[in-house]
Amino acid sequence: MFKKYKGRIISTSVYLISVSVWSLITYGYFKHDFNLWLNVTYTILIGLVVWWQASFYDRSKALVEQLHETEEQYLQLLNTYTFITEQLASTVFFCDKEGKLVLLNPAWEQLTGYSFEESLGKNFLDFIHPNDR
Repeated sequence: MFKKYKGRIISTSVYLISVSVWSLITYGYFKHDFNLWLNVTYTILIGLVVWWQASFYDRSKALVEQLHETEEQYLQLLNTYTFITEQLASTVFFCDKEGKLVLLNPAWEQLTGYSFEESLGKNFLDFIHPNDR
């Protein structure tokens, strides 16, 4: 629980200490008149703003952690996919929505005679004879 609300707890603690020190200086050292209604209202409003702002920190921290977990899962999946496609004797290729080659396995070079560098980014129809299209 502490980890989930860490930003709010720390911000609120710092806020309460700051308000206490400010009150001691204002009312103790400078001897200003104490206005209970104004002081309590101001303290509560600023406290709510601090709590609300710290909640954004807590949520962004949770989202960053979730992003790191998703990134790790993606990398594991990519490594598994890469291993599988490199082991296949059949040609495997992927195209984007325009038909440009974005991913090839080693069997591509054996089938077409073109290297990865020559092939990536080109339309896959460029490698098919016009009569066969």
